[in-house]
Amino acid sequence: MGHDVHDALFRTKSNSVSIEDYAVVFAGAVIMPGVTLAEGCVVMAGAVVTKSVAPYRIVGGNPARDIGPRNCSPSYRLKRRFWFAH
Repeated sequence: MGHDVHDALFRTKSNSVSIEDYAVVFAGAVIMPGVTLAEGCVVMAGAVVTKSVAPYRIVGGNPARDIGPRNCSPSYRLKRRFWFAH
């Protein structure tokens, strides 16, 4: 979510974010509204993702840019719906 800086009442505005199976988002990454993280993509730590990420691509930076392919076909299963590194 964010705020409309052109609105005199500074109303919030938002759009959904879609994260598909096997997508990985590392710590400190920012995913902007309206972005889709396709299956198997990887978002590196601290990246600012302003555009949707293609399947099995690795992105990083600010703004995030394509770094290259993810050279595997994940087959792991998590025991929880969401997993957070501590």
